[in-house]
Amino acid sequence: MILKHKLILFGTGSSSEKIQSLINEKDNNIIGYVDNNVEKQGGVIFGRPIWHPSVLCDKEFDYIIICSIYFTEILSQLLEMGIQTNKIINIYQEIRYNELKLKFSEIKNDTDMLITGMSYARYGIDSKLLNLKSINLAFNSQDIFYDYCLAKYILESYKLNIKYALIGLAYFSFHFDLSQSKERHLVTRYAVIKDIQKQVNQQKYDEFVKPNEEKMQHPRNFNFLNGVFEKTFLDKFDFLEQNDKNYRNFEIERRDLARVHSGKKYLKTLEENKKYLDSYIRLLLEKGIKPIFIIHPQACEYREHFNPKMIGEFKEIINKFKFNYNISVVDLFSSNEFTNDDFFDVHHLNSQGATKVSKIINNILES
Repeated sequence: MILKHKLILFGTGSSSEKIQSLINEKDNNIIGYVDNNVEKQGGVIFGRPIWHPSVLCDKEFDYIIICSIYFTEILSQLLEMGIQTNKIINIYQEIRYNELKLKFSEIKNDTDMLITGMSYARYGIDSKLLNLKSINLAFNSQDIFYDYCLAKYILESYKLNIKYALIGLAYFSFHFDLSQSKERHLVTRYAVIKDIQKQVNQQKYDEFVKPNEEKMQHPRNFNFLNGVFEKTFLDKFDFLEQNDKNYRNFEIERRDLARVHSGKKYLKTLEENKKYLDSYIRLLLEKGIKPIFIIHPQACEYREHFNPKMIGEFKEIINKFKFNYNISVVDLFSSNEFTNDDFFDVHHLNSQGATKVSKIINNILES
């Protein structure tokens, strides 16, 4: 008889509900939850008790799974309590670390199109509906630097006959640097291509990327993770993210997010990203690959509160690329073909919206 792993989940919010649904209950048993919120301590969730974190020093368990977007702070808290690193599953970091390797494993020799970009391109394109076989390497909060690094890695490491590169951009892309943003912990996702990052910008890697990578606990392999979670947990987690309805007021959230996105003004980052995109385009053209820029649609409240000055600046930059390199640009930001029903959250397309975008891409490729 195989004994089940005793698991404790840290966090009782929406993230814990998602992660709890991914656990392989055949081989694992959730014995309880812990939470820093005193109002939740002593309560019950999913039929299991909610404890104060201090009980961890007295409880017998095999692993504690961090189920919160505040995993960096919680990880530090657990280590300070003396919890051994090998008993902590920092699932958000594990997912981010493994998702790129998983994508690489999906690359086929007959891949025709490369897709890069941030979350808009990740969720807003359905590769299954595209007429060309593609690999979607767009990820949450991915910036132009990593678009270029990923493309360079793929084109130098695989023998592929890529014909098109679909480059997802947002109006604020030129002012966004992942390694210096509040999402900078996501740079651990790219640890597997660190040599390429060093080639592109050694100073950037040393100053901003390497320190964040070093904070990553030793990642576990898929065999271990598949023993705790369902074997398709990465795909299921992605699906659950797209069906997460946590926002209480979409209209207010969209207004505020638009102001945040279009309020960025980082001139050094702007110039760096222009250079990275130029290098990216040159690399593609050298390989005989046709680049296409795509800007995904946004909901009306987001569009109405986005700073028009940033839109003008973006279009000026893109038009120069379009003129210099004869690049096709698909700008759906204000497209009337999309309604608020095409979004699963504040600013990301749902499957219905992604289907519309994919059909538009097919039409462009056929023309």
